[in-house]
Amino acid sequence: MIIQITISLILAALLGFWVSNCSRDELLIGRKWFVFITIISSTAAIVSFITVGGSKEGIAFGFSWIIVGIISYISYIKSFDKKWTNMRRNV
Repeated sequence: MIIQITISLILAALLGFWVSNCSRDELLIGRKWFVFITIISSTAAIVSFITVGGSKEGIAFGFSWIIVGIISYISYIKSFDKKWTNMRRNV
């Protein structure tokens, strides 16, 4: 199970870079939404781990929220990179 979790977290990071690469022009505009999605997904992951406990469904539900949080957090971080966005706007 640890190998599956590790592989899914690595794939989430790669997917985050891919999403931010495909939407370079919208990274600056959607910065506040990336923060919102990251906060909501982190909160939902913590709540699902606490309420459901150690069942397999609860762990899967919690890690799905963590994957969403990783993807949005990478997009948020990449929105500050001048080379990545190719343009700077006053947002």
